[in-house]
Amino acid sequence: MLEFPELIGGSIGRLCTDIMRACDGAVIAKSGAEGYLAWNSSLFAISDGLGIAVKIEDGGERAIGPAAVAILDQLHQLDDGRADRLSKWCHKPIYNFRGEIVGELVPTFQLSRS
Repeated sequence: MLEFPELIGGSIGRLCTDIMRACDGAVIAKSGAEGYLAWNSSLFAISDGLGIAVKIEDGGERAIGPAAVAILDQLHQLDDGRADRLSKWCHKPIYNFRGEIVGELVPTFQLSRS
């Protein structure tokens, strides 16, 4: 998966492919059903053995990118310029029917280990 991430998620515009490329072998990612990105032993794992699953409640996919990048950043997986490689996933504009930007998805949560 890490050697050829484009075979897992495709080569263009896929969050899981971009995460694996950006994190230089430290993260394995696989997108799943609508609004779901899983990080666990077989789908998304961080090199220290931590597994994470993200599910967007409304089933939409537009919040997955900002949430995933925020999680990786808070777990210090985007140091050394890696964040720049995922910048297109950080903030997602929201458009109205006329194509005007009327809002933006911005993560506001803080992770905590319990």
